[in-house]
Amino acid sequence: MPSTESSFAVAKGKVIAINELAREAGLFRGMQRRAAESLVPNAHVIEHDPVGDARRFEPLVQLIEEVVPRVEIVEPGLIFVPITGAINYYGGEQQVVDLLVNSLE
Repeated sequence: MPSTESSFAVAKGKVIAINELAREAGLFRGMQRRAAESLVPNAHVIEHDPVGDARRFEPLVQLIEEVVPRVEIVEPGLIFVPITGAINYYGGEQQVVDLLVNSLE
């Protein structure tokens, strides 16, 4: 269900993520928080929480590692998945993708 409220996330006084409504109002990544708040004063502002992000991301990483081992976490929300061995093991790239998608549903 699409959000009906503008929202954006901030870290160190800068916008790091925005939803579609905030984007339509003129917000962009890297914008100063104060400028963003002046454009969308009623927006929901989310403070960046790296520890909480990591805690919430870990279960997804564990699910992926059940299909493909040695996942490298770059930051919460971004991982590198070495799939060459998995492609050979499972019989193809599409089979690996299907297994990953099914494990995350």
